[in-house]
Amino acid sequence: MDKIVLFDLDGTILDTSYDLMNAINYGITSIGEKALSNDAIKLNTGSGIRALVANSITGGFNNPRYEEGFNLFKSYYSEHAVDSTVKYDRIDEVIDGVLKKGYRIGVVSNKADELAKKVVKHFFGDKFEVVVGAMEGVPIKPDKAEVEYALNKLGYKEGTVYFVGDGYSDYQTAINSGCVPVMVTYGFRNREFLENKGVKDLIDTPIEILDKIK
Repeated sequence: MDKIVLFDLDGTILDTSYDLMNAINYGITSIGEKALSNDAIKLNTGSGIRALVANSITGGFNNPRYEEGFNLFKSYYSEHAVDSTVKYDRIDEVIDGVLKKGYRIGVVSNKADELAKKVVKHFFGDKFEVVVGAMEGVPIKPDKAEVEYALNKLGYKEGTVYFVGDGYSDYQTAINSGCVPVMVTYGFRNREFLENKGVKDLIDTPIEILDKIK
């Protein structure tokens, strides 16, 4: 029987919010929009980088300068993706603990695939067997496609798969793909937000993840 734990990236294993904030604000202020706070940008995440930019500007995708802002954001972020990003407290202990329990681990993110791989490699080396980000032709979370892609890479047949995340889309992803959801409140979505969405059995610190992975 396979034993696998898949982790979301932004807001789950890494606090990427300040690098995202700097990149978004560079892109959107360059097209005449107002800079946003860190908290506002956290709330705009979760549906991929195109939606992140759209959620951060007047008119969203219909803004006539959307593509310009998006390209400026993406270019800036690709060069500054690890400037201010940090690991969440004790997350290395969590990852090592999951491995000691005999689980194989991966990352599934809506961050662009090349950036997801770059950031995970920078902070965690080769600890994760597979890292899957947004790719052309593969629907992003909460669709189950990215999870299925990751499980296929891991050679999954049958067994237990946990999905650890901080956003409602992560919860939906877990349900849609038949994974056991492990939902955290220390990331980009707080307890109140998730409870209002009907998500239960929440945990408030990274180390508690180990209690959920049996």
